[in-house]
Amino acid sequence: RQTAAQVVAQVAVVEMPEGFWGSLVETLLGFATCVPADVGRQEAALKTLGYTCEEAFASELDESLLRSKSNQILTAVVQCMRADLDVVVRRAATVALLNALEFCTDNFSRDAERNHIMTVVCTAASSDQDPDVRRAAFECLVRIGEVYYATLEPYLPHLFEISVTAMRGDREDVALQAIEFWSSVSEEELNRHDEVALSAGAAPVPDDKLPKNFIPKAVPHLCPVLFECLVQQDEFQDDDSWNKATAAGACLALLAEVPAAGVLPFVLPFVSKNIVDQANWRTREAALTAFGSVLDAPGAVDASAAAAAELNTFVDSFVPGLLSIFATDPQPMVRDTAGWAVGKVMLQPEPAQKFVAPACEAVLKTLGDEPAVARRACVVVHNLASTFEDHASDPVGVLSPFIEQLLQGLFLATLRDDDTQLKATAYESLGRLLRAAPEGSLPALAQCVPMLMERLQKTLTETPASEEDKTELSEHQGLLCGSLEALTLRLRAEGIAPFSDQLMQCYLAVFQQGNAASVHEEALMAVGQLASVSGHAFEKYISHFVPFLNIGLRNWEQYEVCHVAVGVVGDICRAIESKIEPFTDEIVGLLLTALQNPSLDRSVKPAMISCCGDIALAINGSYERYLPHVMVILKQAAQSSAQIEVSPDDYDLQEWVFSLRECIFEAFSAIMQALKTGNKEALIISEVTWLIEFCAYLSQEPNMPYKASLWSSNISASEKLIGGIVGLLGDLVTTLEKDKPDLRSLPWVSQLVERGCRSENAGVRETCGWARGVIFSQG
Repeated sequence: RQTAAQVVAQVAVVEMPEGFWGSLVETLLGFATCVPADVGRQEAALKTLGYTCEEAFASELDESLLRSKSNQILTAVVQCMRADLDVVVRRAATVALLNALEFCTDNFSRDAERNHIMTVVCTAASSDQDPDVRRAAFECLVRIGEVYYATLEPYLPHLFEISVTAMRGDREDVALQAIEFWSSVSEEELNRHDEVALSAGAAPVPDDKLPKNFIPKAVPHLCPVLFECLVQQDEFQDDDSWNKATAAGACLALLAEVPAAGVLPFVLPFVSKNIVDQANWRTREAALTAFGSVLDAPGAVDASAAAAAELNTFVDSFVPGLLSIFATDPQPMVRDTAGWAVGKVMLQPEPAQKFVAPACEAVLKTLGDEPAVARRACVVVHNLASTFEDHASDPVGVLSPFIEQLLQGLFLATLRDDDTQLKATAYESLGRLLRAAPEGSLPALAQCVPMLMERLQKTLTETPASEEDKTELSEHQGLLCGSLEALTLRLRAEGIAPFSDQLMQCYLAVFQQGNAASVHEEALMAVGQLASVSGHAFEKYISHFVPFLNIGLRNWEQYEVCHVAVGVVGDICRAIESKIEPFTDEIVGLLLTALQNPSLDRSVKPAMISCCGDIALAINGSYERYLPHVMVILKQAAQSSAQIEVSPDDYDLQEWVFSLRECIFEAFSAIMQALKTGNKEALIISEVTWLIEFCAYLSQEPNMPYKASLWSSNISASEKLIGGIVGLLGDLVTTLEKDKPDLRSLPWVSQLVERGCRSENAGVRETCGWARGVIFSQG
């Protein structure tokens, strides 16, 4: 029945938009409510209804097709949830309701209908004799909390009562959904606060989209129940475990994220009381989870400056004991959770600086601990390094006394063969530490190069016996290449030069181990970094490397590899400049072919357009032979960006459109500069008209749904794009001295320039200030 129901649903979402199967819903409703009752037929009809709603929502079917029938669907489904019906029918009906909720907006807007729905669902969640029905009913409440958050207020007292009862005494899967209800409400409230913050200075948020501040009211009553759940851990749980304790920890963390949630007065006493309970490891572990959950959450401290001060004081007094627990507690799970909490502390500059010495001491003890605890130790190092990475250019830093010991400890951790995840975490932490080490530690870092190269060379002699072994070997090589890339960055040309030949031999050998269609992503990045620091010295490697680079550029299926290869082309162009010209015909051909391929993932295309500009700057006037082909691509990309419809909540697509436009302007500007260097700037004159028209269009493109406009609420992206437009206009004036366009009379130009000069982005202000000078001082 289930398979048949799924097939019918999938056919329905294809047929119904075309006007077929108009009677499907009525037929299913008739079967669901048939008299006399036929349990099998009712179950099948309800499952098919549910799957049809689910498929319709997933495939973005025109909502009106089902919304117009929501009254009939709800009536039948709710009727089939009655306690006197067969349990099989009740289960199917409750799941069907869950899938139909997205289409019930009109019903939830009417008080009487909403009250009836909530009564039926709450009764099923609290009173049904079947735990599967209760679980499905709580799943309905979770969805209601997400979709109909604004309507919840009258029902919250009862929702709290039934959810607490389930959390305390129902079957675990039911309890998990009861906890999830509060997590979903917290998440929705947090999202609404974010929307309000993002709209500051723009159009006000509608009343029905404002946060209702349910969570601050619920926290005093909810926290004690979550604390009860925190101590119900599985004895051997890990990061992938999901039970009442882990769910409660996740919920508490979300509560603490909500502005002004006010969790500290409840969490800190719980932590203080239970962390000292030596007789019960569960209470200690629960205390650590609660502490870590509120440590860096805005809702924990933004109620007042006093709350922030209280937490800071608590952290200062708590961390010494926390580090001791991390290193010495007899229970591995307690040490594990303590390590997680220490890692969060070390992301905060003040306590990280204050406790760096005892933290490093604890790390050195725990890197040899059980794998789960050792992974936490690696993360502590990673977070310490992240916190102080901005000071890597200092001769001496707070990490200086510990660099050599930490490097040694991480190297030993990478050699452990009792946990592959530990090896990966240790290498990642090693890479971060290499990037953060102060300048005075560079001699210690240089000693790491031969050791890592030796390990990489050893992997080249291994023969994997299976696909799993092959994957593990490739991952190990990637981790080693990543560490060597970090060392190359830090040691710079003079420090890495003695090892360059050996490094390049290793990287080429890694490429040769691959297949004809793919190259190693991390090895590509390592080569790119070596080119960046080596400059013209990289020229001797280029003929050996380009065949593998081109394989990467052709690898459209593994678009991440292709993306990296594009970036490496730019690195090499900047490093060896005109010496890349013997290889650019094939590279440019691959880029242009890829840009015209609709199956290539869109995320790669802006980088490819920008790369066309990198090649131009490298070969200057010789770029003439590519100019007509590249300009066609740039013009097509500009036109396409104006035609793309962007949903207001599709932030990824908005960012991509902004990025595409920015890269078009970067590439055009680079090509102009390159041609001018080769005394061939006249070749670009015929392209100026469409470019200015495109800039004018963008300046006037309305801030409306389905457009990524310069006037959108994404101020950071729009101001960067304004900087790109204005910078390009300035380049037009300075590059085309004899045939420069007169931009002074165009109102949109001065409007963009002035807005850019007021930008919060210092780079945009600088660019626009320069452009204003050259544009408006034309003679």
